[in-house]
Amino acid sequence: MQEAKATKKDIRWINYARAICIILIYYMHAEEYFEFYVPGLAKYIAPVYVNAFFFVSGYLLFKKFLPLIGSTNFHEHGKQFFKNILFRLIIPTLIFSVIEFIPNSIFQSRDITIQWFVEKTIWGHTYWFISALVVAEIILFLLFLTKIKNIWFYFFSGIGLFSIGLICFNNNFILVNIFESNPWHFDAGLVSILFLVIGGIYWKYEKEIDRYLSKPIIIICGLFVYLLALFLFDHNIKVLVSMNRVNILGVIISTIGIIILVFLCKYIRKSNKATNLLNSIGQNTIGFYFVCGAIPKALTIIMPKFLPKANLPYMLLGFFASFILACIVVSIITHFLPFLFDIRVGIKRPQKMLNSEKSNNSGH
Repeated sequence: MQEAKATKKDIRWINYARAICIILIYYMHAEEYFEFYVPGLAKYIAPVYVNAFFFVSGYLLFKKFLPLIGSTNFHEHGKQFFKNILFRLIIPTLIFSVIEFIPNSIFQSRDITIQWFVEKTIWGHTYWFISALVVAEIILFLLFLTKIKNIWFYFFSGIGLFSIGLICFNNNFILVNIFESNPWHFDAGLVSILFLVIGGIYWKYEKEIDRYLSKPIIIICGLFVYLLALFLFDHNIKVLVSMNRVNILGVIISTIGIIILVFLCKYIRKSNKATNLLNSIGQNTIGFYFVCGAIPKALTIIMPKFLPKANLPYMLLGFFASFILACIVVSIITHFLPFLFDIRVGIKRPQKMLNSEKSNNSGH
């Protein structure tokens, strides 16, 4: 019972962190799409809002697989891992990429060609984060096949892969020159592995780290360092994997910010409507991510017909409208078209039809 409670508690803080970060993604997109930037705010959000997802993924992967290395259960869990990668990440990414292809091409004023279609869909260009996450998780699992349990082996491997990714970025390395990006953004995937490994290190030393973080002075000092570093050295700190702008100093600052976020999420003890909503959002962040570009893009076409553009109220309205619409869309898909998020689930038929079939079957 104690173990079950601990697992449930762990899932909730992870979902809280995911929910907060997906909300921040919508806010950052709102500043971009609705053309109003709150001066200086984005630089304090940027180190955390996407990198935390890589961190949490690493935490969960290490928690699941590192204790299993050398056991008979490892290969069985490994098969399930690759099934989840295929059915919950790769196939949904391809489906949503195809759905978004024509509207997105029109929005970008791009000619619709076979080459552009292949790059946006099969090549994994549309959703850079999921593409990078797929690459990073697969490479990390392959490292687990070495059967090495020492967490620092993965740390130094992560630094090496991070460096290779930076070399690809800095030299504009493109595997196939006819495309604008690498397949499934493998260069971003190489860079992001380091964030996954840092998440694994946090899992390994979670009790010790949390013991230090429980002292208010540590959190206050960490927050002070985070804010001061970004205020004074903003131009030297690169944290954006998506924009090919990331460095070691950026990884360090991102880690400080993520750890603070994790601690704050763990500090949430009460279960109420607000925390339950956060938990629900956190359970469906992949769905929110799939529509985080399409919905604000659609609103940028509709809203200017009724409101003046490029001001704070316009941007905030766009932000709230985007997220509310995303909640509605994700809820509809989850209830009626769940196969879009995991093709193994199948199409959920209306309850009346199911009840009718049961009634008919009972009559035979």
